[in-house]
Amino acid sequence: MKRALVLIIFFFIPLMTFAQQSYRDVIYLKNAGIIKGIIIEQNPFKNLKIYTAAGDTLEYQISEIEKIVREPFTMESKSETHKPGLKAGHEDIIEIGISTALPPNDYTACYKLNIIKGYRFNRNIFLGLGIGLRYAYLIDREFFNSAQISPVFNNLGLPVFCDFRANFPTHKIDPFLALSFGLSFDLRNFNPNSGKSDNSLGNMKVVGLMLSPTAGARFRISDKHTINIGISYEFQQCAADSEYNSSRCLSINLGFSF
Repeated sequence: MKRALVLIIFFFIPLMTFAQQSYRDVIYLKNAGIIKGIIIEQNPFKNLKIYTAAGDTLEYQISEIEKIVREPFTMESKSETHKPGLKAGHEDIIEIGISTALPPNDYTACYKLNIIKGYRFNRNIFLGLGIGLRYAYLIDREFFNSAQISPVFNNLGLPVFCDFRANFPTHKIDPFLALSFGLSFDLRNFNPNSGKSDNSLGNMKVVGLMLSPTAGARFRISDKHTINIGISYEFQQCAADSEYNSSRCLSINLGFSF
């Protein structure tokens, strides 16, 4: 009797332990991402939601998913735990901002718009190409009388640039550092000879080098979307016919990544 009891304990306790073992869902994405957690909602042929070990609820379209498997949940090593941050893939950024000129060039304060299209190599590194607009909103009497609103741009400038960003992901907020560099063009939309606006690209000319470092934070609202806030310093060479060599501005930017 005792021998039979020992055999029952020997064979059935491990079996019961295995039966009570926790499981988790593993989603393999087509972009090579792997998400581990518990699927909490699933709409056939549409989308699903998964709750991760980091406490995030992520949503994916079925078209983004390569396969779903279930695996035993055991104590994970640090390298296996869910890492916060955006996933690799194409990413677009739209930013608006307002700048104030740093002395001595008090004429170059402007409104800003940047449109950037690029690729995120991993949760830390992004590289893209961008195009922007700079609209000078301060008109000084000296430049106004000479039919020139700004010593940098004749009212409207167009920078074309490369954009590099390094993110430092945390649970929900990603501090980041960015560097944009390229060339700016003057759209020359005001013709001092005729005294009229001229929006033709034929009047566009190269102004000079543009260099802009930025520090800020990204607030993740989903696995692919963030709201970005940053403070940037922008160095801009002036046109050869300007009495200034360069312009320096400080701006605050608000952006959206998707």
